[in-house]
Amino acid sequence: MTIGEGANEVHVTADYAEACALLQNGQKVLYLPTELADKIEGFYCTDFWCYPMFRDICEWMKKPVAVGTMGLLIQKDHPALASFPTHKYSTPQWYKIVSHCDCAILDDVTDKRYRPIVQMVDNFERNHKLGILFEGKVGEGTLMVCTSRLSEVAEYPEIKCFARSILDYVTSDAFAPEQTLDMELLKRVFCKED
Repeated sequence: MTIGEGANEVHVTADYAEACALLQNGQKVLYLPTELADKIEGFYCTDFWCYPMFRDICEWMKKPVAVGTMGLLIQKDHPALASFPTHKYSTPQWYKIVSHCDCAILDDVTDKRYRPIVQMVDNFERNHKLGILFEGKVGEGTLMVCTSRLSEVAEYPEIKCFARSILDYVTSDAFAPEQTLDMELLKRVFCKED
């Protein structure tokens, strides 16, 4: 699917190979993966202060182990969120977005200084860099990634607002990230090995 016009035309896809081909041709891409290979489940409620202790208690009691994440770190002034009022941290409008996402583990596939626009904060034991909404230059192309499965909850007003904010941004001249991403490295996150 294509949105926008002229220099602000953006290709929307859930297919990794298609995203790579478009980026190689210098296109703008909004990539919405439906499944990730290297991920942690999105979970809105924060874990209590000591994940290892509570994990061990759950295992001992033969109960499901909590995801163990600690809320969101949000670049609230980023233009991709200009039409989606937010704070730097988790607030209720993020509940459905986070509950319908898998957070991409970006540790070894991005520069140490790279920060996602919307990042799930991991617990101190794993300390992964977890991306929900992130962007970068890929060669001559430009990439925005959203790992939330927005189509599953598209009827909710906060989802419509979030999606509109992203679409407005990627079809504008402001969609010109300075940080770079490498699709070959990101393949580990997006594609399961055969």
